[in-house]
Amino acid sequence: HPMPYKCYILDDEPLALNVIEQHLSKFDQFVLCGKSTEPLQALGEIKVLHPDLLFLDIQMPELTGLALIESMQQKPAIIIT
Repeated sequence: HPMPYKCYILDDEPLALNVIEQHLSKFDQFVLCGKSTEPLQALGEIKVLHPDLLFLDIQMPELTGLALIESMQQKPAIIIT
């Protein structure tokens, strides 16, 4: 059995977080290691958690998704939401 993919969700809208989380919960191969509505908080958590997959919102108030990607040194696979 392959190891599940660790997923992290970043979206400034809690509803969007919940929708993605509900979809992921239907699949054994994905495990949620973290989620946030705050880009700067998420950046710190992502550095520590090393997710395999990042679900990322582009339009966020403090920091756009693209700026966040550029600031990451170790990049997981990214799905833009």
